[in-house]
Amino acid sequence: MMNMFKKITNNKTYIVDQLMCTVISHNWFYVKVRIPVDEFHVETTFPRLYFIKHIDKEMDISSKSSYPGGALSNFAPHPFKFRGFEVNSMEGFLQGLKFKSPEMQAEVFKLVGRAAKKKGAKKNWQQEQTLYFQGKEYKRNSKEFQDLLDEAYEALYKNDKFKRALQSTKGATLTHSMGKTKQNETILTRTEFCSRLTKLRDHGYLKEKKQEKLF
Repeated sequence: MMNMFKKITNNKTYIVDQLMCTVISHNWFYVKVRIPVDEFHVETTFPRLYFIKHIDKEMDISSKSSYPGGALSNFAPHPFKFRGFEVNSMEGFLQGLKFKSPEMQAEVFKLVGRAAKKKGAKKNWQQEQTLYFQGKEYKRNSKEFQDLLDEAYEALYKNDKFKRALQSTKGATLTHSMGKTKQNETILTRTEFCSRLTKLRDHGYLKEKKQEKLF
């Protein structure tokens, strides 16, 4: 049984092995054994040497955040396929939903980050509260639109880099402080965003799988 104790540094509490741990900075430890505590995340490993980093109870997702918060931003370049279309980022997908033209939409799907954001910035979808996928209308407050978002995020979760970044946040509450809260003002509220990432991380899916009836 390892001799475990709590160490408080910079207003954060760490559970570490008393005999084998050296504090390098306010949030990094150099240890010779793996500490099996959910509060820590193994960042880099060497033979019998581990660098483990404390994960904050809250993680704010933003393109300006360090890993893994920045990698979970919709701006991040994580390609995925959605109903046969090549999508290069979730931001590209979301902005593309503002375009009624299927051809233009497919082009916006290929954009990443600020380029995608800029492309859709002038589309006044709020007036009619209507979005589109390949010419089909989706009302912003409809279940159909929520199902479309679920399907898109499940497709994104198949991207290995995105999946690893998301799984590395276990134990943290995901937040998005810069996000808006009202559905009629944004294509994706902070709650719609963070709840989907949290469920994917914890369960691996968003939509319940239908079970076939056995007769």
